[in-house]
Amino acid sequence: MCAMAKALILCEKLLKLCHETFPNVETGEYLHWNCEQELHRIFDLIKEATLERCDIVVENFVEYDYANECSGVEVIEDSAEVTNSSDSLVIMDSENTSQEILTPISQEWESETIDNVNFTLPEMKYIVSYYDSIKRNKLACTKRRYSKVKDYKMIARFKKYLQKNGRKQEKIAEVEKYVKMKFDDAKARFLHVCERDMQRWGGQKARLLELPFKASRTWLSFIKRKYRYVSRKITKYVTKREIDSRDDLQNAAIEFVNEVTTACKGINPDDIYNFDESGFKYEFSPKRTLSFKGEKDTVGLLTSHNANSHSYTIMPLLSMSGKLEGKLLVCLQEPKGIIGPRVSETLEVPENIYLLASKSGKMDKALMKRWINDCVEPLTAQKSIVLIYDSWKGHLDSNLYENLKNDCKRFVIPAGTTSLAQPLDRHFFIEYKLFRRKIFDRVNLDEMELDLHKRQNVIKMHSLIYNQLQAPVFNALGKYAWFSCTYLTERVKFQSVNDKCFNALYDKCEHDNCTEESFMQCAHCNLYLCLTHCLVELHYHRIQE
Repeated sequence: MCAMAKALILCEKLLKLCHETFPNVETGEYLHWNCEQELHRIFDLIKEATLERCDIVVENFVEYDYANECSGVEVIEDSAEVTNSSDSLVIMDSENTSQEILTPISQEWESETIDNVNFTLPEMKYIVSYYDSIKRNKLACTKRRYSKVKDYKMIARFKKYLQKNGRKQEKIAEVEKYVKMKFDDAKARFLHVCERDMQRWGGQKARLLELPFKASRTWLSFIKRKYRYVSRKITKYVTKREIDSRDDLQNAAIEFVNEVTTACKGINPDDIYNFDESGFKYEFSPKRTLSFKGEKDTVGLLTSHNANSHSYTIMPLLSMSGKLEGKLLVCLQEPKGIIGPRVSETLEVPENIYLLASKSGKMDKALMKRWINDCVEPLTAQKSIVLIYDSWKGHLDSNLYENLKNDCKRFVIPAGTTSLAQPLDRHFFIEYKLFRRKIFDRVNLDEMELDLHKRQNVIKMHSLIYNQLQAPVFNALGKYAWFSCTYLTERVKFQSVNDKCFNALYDKCEHDNCTEESFMQCAHCNLYLCLTHCLVELHYHRIQE
């Protein structure tokens, strides 16, 4: 007979017995068990009632306090446990409950083999706790519930082990605390840490505590999950000198920003500019991709190893009002340092691109001089402007700025603080490079016959990106770059490139009944355009000055 059926029979008998013995219970009067003889008679009736219908072994004990009142009743049976409290009658299926409670959840150091039987630490705790809660026939009741228990000696060994293990757990906690302290200290100093180091630290502390402890893989996995330690690729390296001078650099950045904001009070934000270079490889080679777990090598495809080793430079001019001013400088890498006459004849340069070339693809003083004279000097014809730039030696020569009119103010960002005080570095280039990555990903995944390493396509690509970021909707993005450096005090909400241009999926191109899948939404006109109609046939909006 199942445990539930036995429990129902027992409940029926108890209810009937209560009505017969205490007829006034329905009137709300309290029950007073003040007669020991009557109480024993009730227990005899319970035994007789239950044994007539089911094979339930009933063991009873009655203990009285000084007032001769009952202090506890417990009924134990083979397949079901029935206990009563002052509030309710609780019926538990012993077999299922024990199986749930004793599911091994302990670490490997929390187990012990006694008389060739393995017990986990939680299991021993439950057995001893249950044994101590029984008033009579302790061993018999415990053996019925926990079949692995054989004799009194086993219970005694459990108690001895638990007493010893309490101290052991304290020592294990000290080992864990020591390993975490060593790990945190190493990361604070930007040192490389591997799993073997954590195991070695655990062993060191265990030996000091005279603890028989093994820093196993199971223990290591537990520590890593608990404190969320994972293996990560190192994305940035710093020197010890840079670490030691972090506070000084931060203070220098704060002082510089305060100096600029004080000097620029009353100046129109449209007249305060930051310029900075950013380098790009001709080949886009992402560092991460979705792939299969456990594979030995994750291989990425390159169109050309040569393109992956050659680079070019761009340089925008960003105002404090969030606007991109004038043309985008693009300096290509050419073998002779110049773009030949034949190439120049066939090359189409959009009006928002200022094209230069050098042997390295990087800027030098001569190229800086040309850009300042052609793109910055016209801005000073009618007004005074403020220029903020970093301490690269190609920027510092005062002769570069001799043609600027109307008392142009210039501020040089202290060396080592560009990540804190240069707006273009803080946020703007992140969005710019994301846009470029979207183009490369679509071309490669769709196997489009479009060579993005060619000069013409490089120029078109940056013309498109720059023109899109000049849209009024992205002015807030430019202002946020200044806010992130604390030049502005009011937080700016902005739409990212992803939110505005790449938020929709699987829309059709809206250019002259084109049936191709759209690539982006134009930030100016909100049209959904395929890659052909936004890049190959350059989609361009003239910016009103």
